Amino acid sequence: MSGDGEQGNQNMYKITGYIAALSLLTASADMLAGEITSSTIYSTQIIQSLAPIQGQVIANRAIDLDIRFSLGSAKLSSKARAQLNELGKALTSEQLKLAHIGIYGHTDSRGSARSNLILSQKRAQSVLNYLLKNFTINKHRLAAKGFGEERLKNPIAPKAAANRRVEIANLGSERDVFNRDGTIQW
Repeated sequence: MSGDGEQGNQNMYKITGYIAALSLLTASADMLAGEITSSTIYSTQIIQSLAPIQGQVIANRAIDLDIRFSLGSAKLSSKARAQLNELGKALTSEQLKLAHIGIYGHTDSRGSARSNLILSQKRAQSVLNYLLKNFTINKHRLAAKGFGEERLKNPIAPKAAANRRVEIANLGSERDVFNRDGTIQW
């Protein structure tokens, strides 16, 4: 009888080992597909990425922040709000306080091109709304635009979570940003 108990324990350890190995493989595959998010990018890093370098013309300096969304959603998660708090600090810093900022929404390739375009605009708008509600930023400095599935971050895995994101770009000064008719140059 004790032999049966030992055999059962050994089988249990094997199964546990297989489950652990499968979990590692799944996590690795998810990471490659962009399903696991990176850590928060802090305001100092955002400033370094977006602020103009002295003596150089701004050429749409941009940063792809880890502001991800659930499938089919424009609702901000607590992790996304934490990242946006860092963005808000950066946008109110001395280096960026006058910059005009483009907030670009993106989706993965699921769904129709039209629905993805609408969803990506809602994502960009939810980021803009959060920043205006929680930080003292002139609303005319921010512009939201959805690109749908046009600009996949991970084109090898078009349905990956990494593609459901928001990108932030420094559009430059007011004269660089607006057309004569008052529309934004994208």
